[in-house]
Amino acid sequence: MYKLPELEEHMYLGRVDLAMEGLLEYLLRFRDGWKHALEMHVFFDGRRAPGDATRRSERDGLFLYYSHDLSADHLIAEFVNRHAKPADLRVVSSDKAVLEHARLHRAGRQTSEDFVRWVQDCTIPSSGEQSKESEASLDSDADYWKSVFLSEDPRSPHG
Repeated sequence: MYKLPELEEHMYLGRVDLAMEGLLEYLLRFRDGWKHALEMHVFFDGRRAPGDATRRSERDGLFLYYSHDLSADHLIAEFVNRHAKPADLRVVSSDKAVLEHARLHRAGRQTSEDFVRWVQDCTIPSSGEQSKESEASLDSDADYWKSVFLSEDPRSPHG
C-alpha cells in the first residue's frame, strides 16, 4: 500500500482501514478493466479490524486473507506451496524472500513497484491514444456546431 501515494498517507496516519479499502478499490478497477478474467488473492498483515477473528473473506470476487499473528509473507508462501500449479500464479511483493520463494516454485513474480507501474501502463492511455480521443472529441464538437449553425431554422422564411 506504500507504493501508491494516495494510500501511503493513510498508512502513515494510522488509517490502515482506509488504506486497505483504497487498495481493494484500486485492484477492482484494474481487474474490471482487464481484458481477461483475473482471480486475485490479497494478503494483509494483521486483522481485518481490531478484535476481528476473520481470516478469509471475499469482496466483489477478490479473495482476502488476514494474517493475524503471522505475517502476510508467511501466508503468501503457504498459498504458493499449496497451489496445484504455482506457475499459474503471479506473486506481487516488495519482500525479496517472498519473491525468491515464488521463483523457487516457478511462480511468476513482480515487485510492488513494478506492479503499480504495469497497472498504470495498462490503464492510462498512451499519448497516441489520448490524441486520437482528443481528435475524435474535436471532430464531434465541430460536427455539433456545424449542425447548429448550418441547419435550417424552421422559423426562417427560406427554410
